[in-house]
Amino acid sequence: MKLAFMVTIAHIMTQTEKGGTTVLFWVSAVVWIGIVCYCMLLHSKVKNLEKRFNEKK
Repeated sequence: MKLAFMVTIAHIMTQTEKGGTTVLFWVSAVVWIGIVCYCMLLHSKVKNLEKRFNEKK
């Protein structure tokens, strides 16, 4: 979680340094947060499936 947060901050810093439009900056930030949340959700689902699979054996 901390790694993803740091990556997002680094991404935001590079976006602001370029002097791009704020709309593009916020859209990219929201997309990054969405990707991180989706990956975390997917990871927890995979863990649960692995537990179920191991219990069936």
